[in-house]
Amino acid sequence: MGRSLWLRDEGVNILLAERKTPPLDLAQLRHIGIMPDEQSVIVVKSAGAYRAIQLPAL
Repeated sequence: MGRSLWLRDEGVNILLAERKTPPLDLAQLRHIGIMPDEQSVIVVKSAGAYRAIQLPAL
């Protein structure tokens, strides 16, 4: 991911990464301090590496 930046404004978390990295693991959020289990929605901008791991179990 390279250098990363975590922005937070009015309850919205934004993770910006220097390098294009497929969102394959929720640890990519945890390593910077964003806890996926505590988020109501997670939106990922990706060129095509969508993974169901980013969805809660129904």
